[in-house]
Amino acid sequence: MMALAMATGCAPLSQHIFADPGRDVDVPQGPPVSEVVTVFDSALECVNGMIGPEVAFAVGNIQDSTGRVDGNAGTMVTQGAGDMIQSALFRAGLTVINRRDANIAVTEANWGIRDIRRQTPVDFYISGSINSLDFIPGGAASVTVAGVGPRARQNRVLVGLDLAISDAFSGRLIGNVSLQKQIFTREFGISVGRFFDDVLVTGDAGYVEREALHFSLRQMLNLGTLLLLGHVIREEPFQTCREQIEPFTGGVRLNRQPAQTARRAGPALAVEVPSVAARAEAEAEVAAAAPQTAATPPATAPTRPEYEVLGEEARRLAARAITAARDSESAETRNEAARLAAQSLQLANAALQRLQQAARAGLDGDEGDVAAVVVQQSITRSRAAGAAAADRPTDVPRPQEDSNNGTAAEDGLPDVSPGDSALP
Repeated sequence: MMALAMATGCAPLSQHIFADPGRDVDVPQGPPVSEVVTVFDSALECVNGMIGPEVAFAVGNIQDSTGRVDGNAGTMVTQGAGDMIQSALFRAGLTVINRRDANIAVTEANWGIRDIRRQTPVDFYISGSINSLDFIPGGAASVTVAGVGPRARQNRVLVGLDLAISDAFSGRLIGNVSLQKQIFTREFGISVGRFFDDVLVTGDAGYVEREALHFSLRQMLNLGTLLLLGHVIREEPFQTCREQIEPFTGGVRLNRQPAQTARRAGPALAVEVPSVAARAEAEAEVAAAAPQTAATPPATAPTRPEYEVLGEEARRLAARAITAARDSESAETRNEAARLAAQSLQLANAALQRLQQAARAGLDGDEGDVAAVVVQQSITRSRAAGAAAADRPTDVPRPQEDSNNGTAAEDGLPDVSPGDSALP
């Protein structure tokens, strides 16, 4: 029986020692693959539904700033902290925009097969670094009596990180959190050494516990993500989620800034999120400030859809109308204000016509909504400029201006009264 047991136990060993080079050997199977679960997952899932899907989050650069390298094994701290935070945001049920790798979008834009402006803009993004990894001196103890005795040893590593959440529209820092954790390693063992006659017999047994460094970092990042979301969610609903954290697993004080009224995304949001109209107005101002030069597309670029060309032209005309309306409001004389207001109204009319043509050609979705908002703003601004020009006092008569000063007719625009409507 003993020979059979030894033969059975040595079978796997002999299989590997005397394995046929032309055949595969059996691969040992360890524990099954499982989902990564942390003690903060339930609190993250509690956030689901508190922030509307129209509010978009992204993860920026989460850098390893410790500078620790373990010889030939490489860096001691994970380089995937940003992906861990992105998973935490997704677990919280938020709208997450991929800013971890923009190579696909940039490449397709460079190839001319995708418009990079179709990318969903981000409202908030998280950035930060893992910036400390300190080894704390440990301790050890052992006792031996007649060659028999126990031993114990313990060491610790202190890891720290800083995370911040920022408003992508303004760059303002919304919240910041600094976390640290001591990661422990401890060992217990017993040694035996006795002489039997003139033969020395020794034995040693031990047990080592070592906390997983990168799993501990994931838990810190999950907690940090949750606390950062607490800066953009009102205190009352967020408190219900925070109560799901056991005091032993993470006790961190949340330094809140004064809450501001949210424009959208539901009553749980505690900070101001720019509306679609605000984004569209900013886009119009940037477009108006850009040089109006006709760029010839590359010969290899594919033909753009008609609705896309018309929609872009509508936005460009609307941007010029908003600029003319703004110049009208700041004009020094009533005549100049009326001229610029008429020019603004004419441009707004042209933008409206292009938008209607684009809609008939198939313009819809987010791009259609943005174009419609910009055009509507140009109409509103041109009307307001016309009304303000009409309310101005009459200018003192002055000599006829020469042709160098420019008029609406010289600009190729028909004479339009400031009170005319831009709507059909």
